[in-house]
Amino acid sequence: MDGEKIKATLQPLVDEGKLESTVVEEIVQGNAKLFARAKTAEESEKLLKEENARLKPAPVQPVAPAPQASLDVSDPVDEILALQSKGLNPDEMRYVRSLSKSTKRTLDEVLSDPIISGGLEAARTKKKAEAATPSPTGSPGYKPGDKVNVPSFDEWQAQKKSNSAV
Repeated sequence: MDGEKIKATLQPLVDEGKLESTVVEEIVQGNAKLFARAKTAEESEKLLKEENARLKPAPVQPVAPAPQASLDVSDPVDEILALQSKGLNPDEMRYVRSLSKSTKRTLDEVLSDPIISGGLEAARTKKKAEAATPSPTGSPGYKPGDKVNVPSFDEWQAQKKSNSAV
């Protein structure tokens, strides 16, 4: 709304004494400032859109990944050979095949999952560490959890006395 329309709309209130003419002038000036700001914002938006369109790179067509030899799930022999070629041991093969069936994903998808491949790697590392740990030497063949019959001190003394008497 321009200033003249605002004055014409508010003139009856000034005539009745309900509104001072200075207030009307302030309203007109405030409206003119707001209109100028809005016009500047619209021009800035237009310029930014043009600049953005100029700087935006052309859309890049996604490059299809090179076709890989997909594991044929229909033939278990081919499946096992493919898993062996990827360096999996029989336990890992069973695990990957069961995951593939339960999640209804291909073997390639299961093997490319970072969580699954990380888990397989962690299991391999743990197995290597267990294999590298030597068994305890010098022990009388007890295993952890075996019950060992240890006599009390009094029983030991009695046994010692009876052995020395013989």
